[in-house]
Amino acid sequence: MARLSRITLFAASVALLPVACGTDGSGPAPAGNVVISSNGDSLGLNTVFELRAQAFDAGGGLIPEAAINWSSSNPSVASVAPSGLVTGRTLGQATIRATTPSGFASRQLRVVPNRARADSQAVPMIDIGTRTYLGFAAGLYPDGNQLPSGHAEEGARRAGLVVPRDAGGQPAAGGAYVLLSIGMSNATMEWCRRTPGPCEAWTLTGQAGADPEIRSTGLVIANGAKGSQTTVTWISPSLPNYDRVRDSVLAPLGVTEQQVQVIWFKVVTSNPSVPLPASTADALHLESEIGQALRAMKQRYPNLQIVFLASRTYGGYATGNLNPEPFAFESGLAVRWAIAAQIRQMASGGTTLDPVTGDLDYHTIAPWIAWGPYFWTTGSTPRSDGLAWLPADVLADGVHPSQTGVEKAATLLLQFFKSSPYARCWMVQGAICP
Repeated sequence: MARLSRITLFAASVALLPVACGTDGSGPAPAGNVVISSNGDSLGLNTVFELRAQAFDAGGGLIPEAAINWSSSNPSVASVAPSGLVTGRTLGQATIRATTPSGFASRQLRVVPNRARADSQAVPMIDIGTRTYLGFAAGLYPDGNQLPSGHAEEGARRAGLVVPRDAGGQPAAGGAYVLLSIGMSNATMEWCRRTPGPCEAWTLTGQAGADPEIRSTGLVIANGAKGSQTTVTWISPSLPNYDRVRDSVLAPLGVTEQQVQVIWFKVVTSNPSVPLPASTADALHLESEIGQALRAMKQRYPNLQIVFLASRTYGGYATGNLNPEPFAFESGLAVRWAIAAQIRQMASGGTTLDPVTGDLDYHTIAPWIAWGPYFWTTGSTPRSDGLAWLPADVLADGVHPSQTGVEKAATLLLQFFKSSPYARCWMVQGAICP
């Protein structure tokens, strides 16, 4: 499966003028081809944009997970980082070049004044297909809604490493493994709400406890999420949240940080104000915070194998600035970018390619990451799987879920954990990891 590279242009607008694949006019093309595809041909001043690159061999065959090296002919106009992150500096022209061992391709970028885009309507990421959002591909993963094979294989291997451990973290037949939630108010409401104490029947923990298919020994479901604990409150292992979880969540359940092996992490920025495609968009800041938080989690939980990420539910009913649209939708793009950064990094031998997310090497510094269930809908309009988010699914503020909203989200969570190839074998009675 071909690696897709994200080019993001900060502080400038560009019109993308194609140059012949395999050449930028400076000499003969190497054997094979590189194709740069764009989702539109221009964007506004101080906005961001996405290009994708695919590499083909001399016979026209797609090169899976090809390493893409990016460069700029005029960095004073548009500079480009190793990940394909481009910074537009001034009005003018620059040529961005994507090079692989099989060849190269170039796109000439022309910085132009700001103008509106036609693809500004958000569509659920599971349904967007080949369409774009403000020039960004917006499927769950780089090639759509399916994990690349290499990342999927690693996820299955990680699922097999989720085993009962004693308090010191050593494998033990009579030990435990913890599935922990991390996040803010919506996350704690959907996971359990009451911590400590019995969870409501309609939450994830309540539903799991009543489901005879869920493992009754070894598995410990713990609620580390708490109101107002946005992603930035989890970005360092020394932040108070981690001590709170250790002392007030894990200890009362008789488990330790060394037994935490899977996390569900719902990400959010509180009171966002800058939407995409601005170069200072909150979604870009959230992407960075996700990377920092993942590294912090791995430090606090040394046996952590898997983190399932989640973005927000629909925010169009919000009555204030806590998390309205388009920010609820755009939090999903931050999740997509973080996961894609790990996929690209590991496909490139562990070299960090995305300076926004940072190092996410799952052999050393971070857990393996993937999407959990995706919650966003276009309000009451059902998406392809029938899910809709109704006014009755939120409280008076239009942001926090009502009991029916909690039940919808929790049901999706339980269905995910019971069916995912990266969760079923440690969640369901009798299931065996591959």
